[in-house]
Amino acid sequence: MAKYSAEFKLKVALEAAQGIRIQSLAQVHGIDRSTLRSWFQRYQHHGSQAFIKKYSCYSAEFKRQVLTYMRQNQLSLRETVAYFDIRGGTSVVSQWERLYDEGGLAAFEPRPKGRPPSMKTPPHKPTKTRLPTNDEELAQLRKENEYLRAENAYLKKLDALLQQKEQAQKTGHLPKKKRV
Repeated sequence: MAKYSAEFKLKVALEAAQGIRIQSLAQVHGIDRSTLRSWFQRYQHHGSQAFIKKYSCYSAEFKRQVLTYMRQNQLSLRETVAYFDIRGGTSVVSQWERLYDEGGLAAFEPRPKGRPPSMKTPPHKPTKTRLPTNDEELAQLRKENEYLRAENAYLKKLDALLQQKEQAQKTGHLPKKKRV
């Protein structure tokens, strides 16, 4: 909530408009002179509408126009705030000025809200399927052929051992072990 109501600000601004000195008003009400001066300037530019609450979201184009007008007319920050009825005071305009000087109009564009993702997903790279050359294909086929021959020989040997074991069980003789 605001420290001073809109009605109080309007009352003090009207007193200043009637010719009472700002310094004496500041002493009577216990308010800083610069604050009273800004209220009075606002009242001069916008009348009784100056103290009505409004939203304070400004577009990038509006910010640029404010800074351009301020520089062309050589206005102070306080005068600029009063003229455009900018909420937030002189610090808002000085921040706009700093941002504009550093980054131009792009500095006024809204930034994405929220926490940035902690892990970045790597870009998907399509795998290139290159066709093998004739020599590579021939070498691959020879290797596969050699593997299949070894597998076949192993299965034949296993089959022979199983038959020998069955034969031995029928006759009741144990097969002789070959010494290598």
